Amino acid sequence: MTWDTLPTSSTHSTFSDKLMMFHITALTGASVSHYGTSMGSSPRREHRRKL
Repeated sequence: MTWDTLPTSSTHSTFSDKLMMFHITALTGASVSHYGTSMGSSPRREHRRKL
């Protein structure tokens, strides 16, 4: 079996725009969630605003 790693000359889109937007939105949401979780579980208080 050979690996076909070269770009194709096709002008037809392989994936739909809705699928790509879903993945981008899901990855963005996951990254924001990870930042929120890490800030909430951090024992350091430097990032929080003093009242």
